[in-house]
Parts: sequence; C-alpha cells; structure tokens
Amino acid sequence: MRGVHLFMFVVALPALAALGHDAYLFYMNQDKGFELAALGFIWTKYEPESYRWTVEMTEPEGYWPYINMILAQKAAFVGAAFAGFFYVILGILKLLGAWPFNEPNITNFTGNRRMDEVMGGKKAGRFKYKRK
Repeated sequence: MRGVHLFMFVVALPALAALGHDAYLFYMNQDKGFELAALGFIWTKYEPESYRWTVEMTEPEGYWPYINMILAQKAAFVGAAFAGFFYVILGILKLLGAWPFNEPNITNFTGNRRMDEVMGGKKAGRFKYKRK
C-alpha cells in the first residue's frame, strides 16, 4: 500500500510545482497580485529553444492546435487534471479490488500460523490458557 501512496504523491508533484512557481512569482511581483501562470508561459520563459524546436517540427495543421490549446491552460490546472486522471483510475481499481489493492493470501505463502499473525494475515482469536 505504501507504493500507492508514493505514486499518488509523485503524480501530484506537477500541480504542486506549478503552484509553487505561481507563489514565487507572486512573492517577487506583489504589486500585480496572485495569478496562475499558463503552461505555455512557463515553457517559453524557461526553455525557449525546446519550444522553438517543437514549433518547427510540428505541422501547423496537424497536432499544433491541440498542443496550443493545452499550452493556453493554467499549469496548476493541467497538473491537477494529470493527477486527477490517475486518482480516478486508482479509485476504480480500489472499487474492483484489483491490483494494487488486492490482499495477498499470506497463509498460503508462509504456511506458518504465527508468521501469518505477525504479517497481518488471518487474525487468530484470543489465546486461551489451559490447565494441564
């Protein structure tokens, strides 16, 4: 289960990074007020060569209108949509009881009842003390 939580944090990182970037811009330019930066602004400001190369390699009538539509969106919203997509998939997998949410059968794996209790397998009842 720890791996699922790590994955959920990793897919949330783009949205958190975008919000951090926006907070930094607000801190540096407090007179303008808080605004969310567009994904295209971030790309063209910090990596203009990559942007120019992409524009040159993409056909204008091909995929560029779709790319341009995504670049016009706020980066925090794009990051949140990215994370939300994976959260929905994880929610469906949890409802179905599929991997990574299915419980392994520890009893069949170890064959040792005490080990199963320690590992969280079948819960044994209370220990009963007997007189001999």
